[in-house]
Order: sequence, then C-alpha cells, then structure tokens
Amino acid sequence: MPLHGAPPLAGADSIASRQRIDDRLERFIQQGWTNYAIVTNVNATDVTTCSALISQPLRHGPNWDRSARRHIAFFVAGMTSGRDLPGPPVGQSDIERNFHSMAAGGSATLS
Repeated sequence: MPLHGAPPLAGADSIASRQRIDDRLERFIQQGWTNYAIVTNVNATDVTTCSALISQPLRHGPNWDRSARRHIAFFVAGMTSGRDLPGPPVGQSDIERNFHSMAAGGSATLS
C-alpha cells in the first residue's frame, strides 16, 4: 500500500491497474453527480485516500470498527453537503508523478 509507505510500484502494469480503478471511481462519481446524490467537487483520489485512511486501524485508536464506520458516514455525508472541498483536487496524475519520483529515489511531495 504505497499511500501507507510501501514502495510504490511504478511499472506499466501497476500504473494501468491504478488508472482502471481511478476511471471506474470517476464514472461512479459522475453517476452520483448526474442523479444529484453527490453535489460536491469530490474526485476518485478523494475516495481512494479515504479508503486508504480507513483500511489500517490507528495504532492506538480504540473501537476501530466504530471509528471507521463513523469516518465513512462523515465522508459520504460530506459528498452530499453541496459544499466544495478546499483547494484544488489531487488527481491520479499527481499520485503517479509522486510514485514515479519516489521509485526513482526522490521524496514524496507533501503539498
């Protein structure tokens, strides 16, 4: 899980797999916009990041199952709030550029 610190896989197959996942999530989000279930400027990377954050329990966090369920509900409620998220979105190309830099021995971009 590169977003949690594992070495990023920068090969063509890995990039293509991540792009397929991103494309599917974007289509899912587009459907939500079309039927007004999603009314904020969320993108696939927002969903991927949320998923990565809840997929590993906090080291010292009690009641992880309850905390994760609440985080998911909070995230989903935010997508239906009608309020835009702050700042420009981070896109799949930003993730790939970061992974490529890290695979080449560089450091992660933090901003």
